[in-house]
Order: sequence, then C-alpha cells, then structure tokens
Amino acid sequence: MRYQEFIPSDILWPYVQCYFTCETDTAIITEDKVFATGYIEIMFNIGDGAPQKTVNGSFINALDVQLWGQTIQPLTFTSFGKHAMLGVRFFTHTAACFLTPP
Repeated sequence: MRYQEFIPSDILWPYVQCYFTCETDTAIITEDKVFATGYIEIMFNIGDGAPQKTVNGSFINALDVQLWGQTIQPLTFTSFGKHAMLGVRFFTHTAACFLTPP
C-alpha cells in the first residue's frame, strides 16, 4: 500500500490539514490502525473497483464517499481489494465551514 500526503494551497491552509492518497496495486487484505487525532476526514474512491471492508467477519463493498468523524480511541479496520482513495483531512474546527448537515 502506498500512502502520500499533500499540503493544501495557501487559501485552504487555515481549513485543511492535508490531502492524502492511499493506493494498492493488487487485491490484498490490508489491516490499518487509525489513531485518535481529532481531525475530520472525507475520502473518495477514485479507483476502478470498490474497496471492501469487514463487517461481522464478511467482506462487503465500502461506500465510494466516506466521512470519518472525530475518533476518540484507536481503531483497526480491515479492507480487501485493489483500491485508490483520495482524502481531505480538515482541522477539528473547520469541517463545519464546508459540510452542512441535512
């Protein structure tokens, strides 16, 4: 798996901590640990297929757009498949400037 971070432009720097990509070249099982950071992230599937995640021991397709709220403890998630994700990591207090609840 390849993970890369990109610095936002000057105009977005007060709101966006970074952009990131996460890609795999082959259909492999990946186990990732996410630590509590206080950031809010929105991730877009930009690959050909849908990444899969485990739910109750079975793999299901993950959504093409995911919004992750503030985590308060570390969590581990397992995914399977060749995928490419693009993410935007907002500072704790700035996601509300761009996202309005329905």
